[in-house]
Amino acid sequence: MTDARDSIFCRVTAFLDSHQYVILLASVWVCCTILTDRTHDINQTIDILSRIDCSVIEGATVLCATYILAKKAIAYLASNPAQEIRTVSLPAAFSVAQAFGPNVEAYEQLLNPTLSRLGNILDLTFCLIGWFLLFWIACNVVLRFMLKLTRQPRRRFEPLANALFCGKRAFVVPFLTLFALWLPSFLLLFPGVVTWDTYYQINMGLGNNVLSDHHPYLISLLIGAMLDFATPLAGSTYAAISFVTVAQMLLLSATIAFCISTIQSNNAKLVLLALYGLNPLVAWYSATLWKDVLHSAFLLLVGVLLWNVANGKDLSNRRYKLIALCIACLLVMLTKKSGIYILLLAFAVCMLSQKRARKALAASFSAAFLLFFFAQYVGFNVLGVEHSRQSEALSVPLQQIARTVTHHADELDPGTVALIDSVLPYDSIGELYYPKCSDNIKSNLDEEAFASKREECLQTYLNLGFRYPFDYLESFLCGTCGYWYPETKYWFISSSDYLDILNMYSEKGWAIHDPDYANYDYLASQSKRMDYKDFVESIRAVPGVSLLFSIGAWVWVYALLGYASWKLRMKRLYPVLSVALGIWIVCLISPVYAEMRYALALLLLLPMASLYFLSELRALRQPPYSKS
Repeated sequence: MTDARDSIFCRVTAFLDSHQYVILLASVWVCCTILTDRTHDINQTIDILSRIDCSVIEGATVLCATYILAKKAIAYLASNPAQEIRTVSLPAAFSVAQAFGPNVEAYEQLLNPTLSRLGNILDLTFCLIGWFLLFWIACNVVLRFMLKLTRQPRRRFEPLANALFCGKRAFVVPFLTLFALWLPSFLLLFPGVVTWDTYYQINMGLGNNVLSDHHPYLISLLIGAMLDFATPLAGSTYAAISFVTVAQMLLLSATIAFCISTIQSNNAKLVLLALYGLNPLVAWYSATLWKDVLHSAFLLLVGVLLWNVANGKDLSNRRYKLIALCIACLLVMLTKKSGIYILLLAFAVCMLSQKRARKALAASFSAAFLLFFFAQYVGFNVLGVEHSRQSEALSVPLQQIARTVTHHADELDPGTVALIDSVLPYDSIGELYYPKCSDNIKSNLDEEAFASKREECLQTYLNLGFRYPFDYLESFLCGTCGYWYPETKYWFISSSDYLDILNMYSEKGWAIHDPDYANYDYLASQSKRMDYKDFVESIRAVPGVSLLFSIGAWVWVYALLGYASWKLRMKRLYPVLSVALGIWIVCLISPVYAEMRYALALLLLLPMASLYFLSELRALRQPPYSKS
């Protein structure tokens, strides 16, 4: 009897070992709410077992997967003791994010207030162990899959790819295909998505608002010139906006088509074309008049050009790439001020990692910075552009101060209270403070008082930080959780158009400068846009596909690429990943905790970065390999 039981146990163990990836996929499908469209709200429950869906069959599947993962992890750590710290660091970081993320998302604090201290300890312990094991194996599965892709590629679509991308078609075909695939979005969103920021830029360009560097004034002036030209042709400003939208779609298509054309493999070009053209998020934003769209496209261009310069051997051709890189960097900074911080980080990484191209890259970046500062000088001193508010760059410290005041108002000394009250409405901070968005706080900052007391404010900020570090940490995590926690729930597309903004202005009694406002048909434009929005949101609800709409998921893919690149010393990939890192850092200091448009550049750059990583893996498999 005992031998029979041992035989059955061995057979079951062998089956589980041979089907570990299937079981892993099933357990992830059950456990991860991001893969089940959040149908099981794990944030509102006390029962720890509900994290495995309270189902006996599904729970048994998870337990089997956990057993296999634990067995594999222990065996690996036992056989590789010298590498365990480097090996476990990334899964450990992910498990921490997944363990504390639900509490930050739901309760805006690190611990679950509905659980006791023991309940929190048990809950976090099980989550840390489970997510560590799942992510550790998942990383290995992804890397092994990438290694398989570096082998001899399949030839199934090679004739089609060669026919599509031969010669000059390498740019023309992607350009026309992308525009054609995005055209239905434009027709459904006609004349294009117009937001609050967009409308302000339109009025800046038309001379109805004062020029300000809060928005890219040169782009605003260009929009105004296009509307002045198109309005007589289209018959109204509403219809003329479609000209601006089409121009943006053409520029975005051309930028991505150029990036695709730089790839040598025609099969890879076909895959990239499908990823960009069939992604509903990219299609929607192509018809959205936001400064972040073109800013993201130019950041993609910078990343691609950095890769090509780092890998280019033809010096004569590299000169044109360096000129293009200079122009792309300039456009990044002109479309959004925060672009300069991303480029400074990329510049530093290039100087440290790219020895061969160091001088050429330094010249290209320096020229872009000089041209940008010259444009700023012309804007402020010739065009009379106004400086934006200082509070735009102070979202993180202002939120930390506001949280400290909200939670510890009775513990602050009179001098601290008086200083805070001189720059912020102290008595109203508790009502204004929203942990996930700093707009309420930063809009009430007294700029003049803050400028006159800058040193005192800095000293008070540091003193409160040493006194209440936990509140500062929780404030930062609440304001950034969407950029590191994959299961964050937040809107990701805007469906507002020009008429929505005009109606809002009318309701508030603000001035409307469009003489044709009373003749517009609001209901006709509203219906099709809302139907299309419901369709795109339904795609986001598809299990597994929802990962494509998760900023946190993109970030962890970049983390895996960065870790693998560092471990394998893929120095030629460092500049591209530094651009992604800069984008992520700018997102962390932004005023909103999960704004999709801020992270759009991460989505656009991810396919190219992944392809470059595969290229480096293929080079590793074909020695000799240059690590310079």
